[in-house]
Amino acid sequence: MDNYSQVEALISRLADPGLQRAFPSNKCIKGLEAKIENLSPLLLNSTQWSCFRYALICLRSISKEHHGDPGYI
Repeated sequence: MDNYSQVEALISRLADPGLQRAFPSNKCIKGLEAKIENLSPLLLNSTQWSCFRYALICLRSISKEHHGDPGYI
């Protein structure tokens, strides 16, 4: 991903209700959060680091929105 728009497009697909029925997206989101949190900024350029941090913000926002939603897997 090269910019925040691409990050948002990818993350929004994870929140899609149709996709949530296909696989346990909550586990996917939590797994992605953990992997991003463990990334080293030394291994990434500034654009990559910024996009990963933004993805983490988006993932946490999705998790917060769906926390307690019985339809959310």
